Amino acid sequence: MSHTDEDNAAAKYLRSKVGAVYRDASLSPQEKSRRIQIIMCENFHSHASAGRAVARHCTNNHTLEVHYHDAARTKLGCKHYARACTMRCSTCKKFYVCRRCHDDAEDHLMNRYEVQEVKCMRCGLVQSSSNCCMSTKCKGAPFARYYCSVCNFWDDDESKEIYHCSKCVICRVGRGIGTDRQHCDTCGCCYPIEHFRDHHCIPKQLQSNCPVCNQFLFTSVSMVLITHCGHAIHEECMRQMLASGIYKCPLCMKTLLDMMPAFALMCDCVANTRMPPEYQHTTVLIFCNDCERKSTVPYHFLGHPCPFCHSFNTSVLQMFNSPDFSPDGRIVEPNVDPPRQPIDGGLPP
Repeated sequence: MSHTDEDNAAAKYLRSKVGAVYRDASLSPQEKSRRIQIIMCENFHSHASAGRAVARHCTNNHTLEVHYHDAARTKLGCKHYARACTMRCSTCKKFYVCRRCHDDAEDHLMNRYEVQEVKCMRCGLVQSSSNCCMSTKCKGAPFARYYCSVCNFWDDDESKEIYHCSKCVICRVGRGIGTDRQHCDTCGCCYPIEHFRDHHCIPKQLQSNCPVCNQFLFTSVSMVLITHCGHAIHEECMRQMLASGIYKCPLCMKTLLDMMPAFALMCDCVANTRMPPEYQHTTVLIFCNDCERKSTVPYHFLGHPCPFCHSFNTSVLQMFNSPDFSPDGRIVEPNVDPPRQPIDGGLPP
């Protein structure tokens, strides 16, 4: 659109505002004159150096609301992001610094893609969504160092590198696709480029909730880890699990860390701890969550190591009291068919 067309559109908008006041039969002549004067004094033709767009002052929203990102009150923004504007929710029409502030305060979620208006925290001007304030006071000053017109996202944190992934249709932390990130079409998400070749593909694996806190992972602002078994979990949730002594993936029950040193100590404890005579011929059918194999091993109070991979991450399926047990632990011949006991998605056949 040419500058002349933009100016004509602004003039048309101004005439419509004045005409609406003039046609309002409920207003006295004095009130009509007062409102028309306010409209005429408003700056409908402020243009930013980054582009010419029509700015709209709203008498009920043209108030200066200032929020700060830091405790020293030196950078505008909120506790989540540094930016010099607030954004209007398309649902409740209220202004918030970011969608996270909005979602914490309201009973509905803000759709970031539907944001059309922002308010400058320097001058209070309500205007179309962009990265430059269009008032004559701010003279095109940017709201943030980084701006994405697709996500309506602003961030003025100089220590953070951000890029927009067109396949994820979202902004992520990093320098960009092909630089330090690579998008996997199967998983439907981006990976650090150094881990891309050896990552475990799971279709749309981030299109799910964290198995610990139940928050949606794809749009989560918290760091997400991909475990060795290929499942996604928040880094903080995994840290809390490990601190609580839980070392298994909550989805597939595989070991999250290298537990072999600990398993070796457990083997020594089992070997040095004799069972009571009444349990000397008792055996159990176990399933190893790590190698996904079944075997029959001696029953022990302390645990049952897998004879194939030596993991103690095993589950007891059935107990037997038979003197005919083969001590190598690799022969599975129970007298009765072991029942299937699914764990988080079911045992393999």
